[in-house]
Amino acid sequence: MEEYEDKKYSLIQTTPSPNTNYDDMDIDTTIEMISLEYSSLPFRQVIDVATFSPNGEHIATYAAKEGKLVIWKITNREGILFEEEETVISRIEPIWHSNQNTTDLKPRDYWQHRESFASSFTQKLKMTNIDFALSNDGTHVALSLIKLPQDIEDPIPFEMVHPPPNKATKFFTYIVKTTRDRPIFRRYLMKLTGTIKFTKDSKSFVICNIEHNNFISPADEINFIYVISTDNWKIRHKLVVDNFSDTLQVIPHPWSQINTVKNSLLPGHFIFVEQWDTALLWSLSTGQLVSRFKCVQKDSFLDADASPTLFALSHNQQMLATWTSKGVLTIFLCEGGLIFASSLQNNGKIDESLAYLNRLEILWLEDDEHILTISSKGTDSTENCVQIWDIYTCEPVSKFDNIKSSCLFDPNGKNTYITFKDDLPQLHKIQTPKSFQIQHIISGLKQQMVIGKHHYLESGFNRIYQYDSKKLLYDSSQSESILPDDHPIVELRIEPWLIYTPIKSGFCLDPNMERVLFIGHYTIQIWIFKNGEKPRLQFIWCRPMKGLLQGRYTPPSKMSLFEKVVMIGTC
Repeated sequence: MEEYEDKKYSLIQTTPSPNTNYDDMDIDTTIEMISLEYSSLPFRQVIDVATFSPNGEHIATYAAKEGKLVIWKITNREGILFEEEETVISRIEPIWHSNQNTTDLKPRDYWQHRESFASSFTQKLKMTNIDFALSNDGTHVALSLIKLPQDIEDPIPFEMVHPPPNKATKFFTYIVKTTRDRPIFRRYLMKLTGTIKFTKDSKSFVICNIEHNNFISPADEINFIYVISTDNWKIRHKLVVDNFSDTLQVIPHPWSQINTVKNSLLPGHFIFVEQWDTALLWSLSTGQLVSRFKCVQKDSFLDADASPTLFALSHNQQMLATWTSKGVLTIFLCEGGLIFASSLQNNGKIDESLAYLNRLEILWLEDDEHILTISSKGTDSTENCVQIWDIYTCEPVSKFDNIKSSCLFDPNGKNTYITFKDDLPQLHKIQTPKSFQIQHIISGLKQQMVIGKHHYLESGFNRIYQYDSKKLLYDSSQSESILPDDHPIVELRIEPWLIYTPIKSGFCLDPNMERVLFIGHYTIQIWIFKNGEKPRLQFIWCRPMKGLLQGRYTPPSKMSLFEKVVMIGTC
C-alpha cells in the first residue's frame, strides 16, 4: 500500500442475484403510488431541493424564493397484508420549519444559467451552486455554496432575514441547530465554501473545500476536506487535496465540475481521479489510501468531452461501483482494487445508447447485490429513467421510464423515493428485485450436500471444516481450536495480496487432511498437504463465469459441492 502513497494527497493536518431472465425483464413504467397524509404548514412555498438524512428517516426541503427550510419525518402506519406480504404504508409530516425571526433566509435564486469557461462550449446550462445536507433525527440542517477554480469572485452569501445583534450576517455555509432554532455562529465555518455531507452517525460534518486553481494560485493556497465535530463544531482534522482541482481543468462546464466534486464525497471516503484510467479511494477518518482502481480497457474515468464518472460505495464499504461517461458500469472490490464485473466484459463493445444519456446518480440497493442508476435524455427533461442492474452480470433487470425529474431515492438503498412539487414532498415506491438466494436443488438432480458457505465478502472469515462430519477444525474467532494457529493449513495465505484482511474458508476433502479446498475473497483453490513436503497448489479458479448448470453466474461462496466439482472438472 505504501507504494501508492504521496504526501500531496495523504497528508492529514490535525487541529486542536444474478438470476437474470430477459424474457421477464420488467420494463413496465407503472410506479406504485402510496397514499399519503400531510399536516399543513403555516406558509406557502415552492421547494427547490430536498435531501434525506443519512439513516433515511427524515427529509429536509429548501425553498430559496421564500428562504424557508423545513424538516419532515417519515412515519409508518401499521402493516397491512398485500399479496401475502406485509406492506408498510408511510406518510410524511413536517416537524420543524425555519422561523422569520430566528432562522429564515433572505430570498435568492436557486437556479441560474451559466456558461462554460471554455470557449468551445457555447451552451448555457441551468444549474445551481448550492449544496444541502441533513443530519439524523433532523438535529442539524445545512446549506453551503460551491466555488469553482475559475470563479474570481465569491458566491453571493446566504443572509438571515433578522440577524441577531453583534453577530456576523453573511454565511457561505449556513448550519441550523433545530433544537435551539438558531444558526451555528462559527466564523471559520461561515466562511467555508464547498460540498457538504453528514456522516452516517451524524457525529461529524464534512465539507469538501475545492476551489483553488493550482495553475495560477499562490503556492500557499491549498484545497482541504474538513471533518468537523457536530458536538462542539471544532475541526477534528483536515485532509489536503491540493491537486484535485487539476482534474476540474479538463471538465469544460461548471455543472460537470460541481457534480464531480459532489460525487467525490462518499460515505466515510473521498474518491479522486488521478489519471484518465486511474481512481484513488481515500479514507476520511485516517487520511490514508484505501485502494487504487484501474478502469477496464476501452473505458476511462475522465473524458474532456463528456460528463465525468459517477461513483458509489456499497453499504458494507467493500465494493465500488463506477458509471463512466461511456455508459459502462463496473463493479470493483475495494480490497486490492480488482474488477468484480463490468458491462463492457459482456460483449466487449460499448452500448452507444447508454453513452448519450445524461447520467444523474448511481446508488446501491440495500442488499448490496443490485445497482440503481438514474439518468435523463436531456438536461431539461421532466422525466428520469431508473434502471436496476445485477452486479454479477452488470446487466439491467428492471427499468422505469416515467419517474419525475425531482426524484430523490433513499440513501440506504430502500425502494422508496420522494419527489416534490410546489410546497409538499411526495413519497413513492418501486418494485426492486429480491436478493439472490442460494439454491440447493439443481433441476433433474437430487439435493447435494453443501460442504460450507459464507458471505462472499464477509470480513475476517477464517475457518477450516472436515467436510464429511462438518466438524469445525479451526475458527479464527475462538481462542482454542482442534488445529493450532501454526498448522500449515491454517497458516497458508491463499491470496497474499490481501494484507489486512486475509479471508478463507477451508474444507478438508479426506480424513487425512491431505487435500483441502479453500474459498477465498477472489478465488477457489485446492491444495495438497503431505508430511515432509511443502503445500502444493493443484487447482485455482479466479474469474467469473456463467453457471454451468443454471445458465447464470454463481459466486464461489454460494456454490454447492456438486457445482464446484463440475466446474473443476471442466476447467
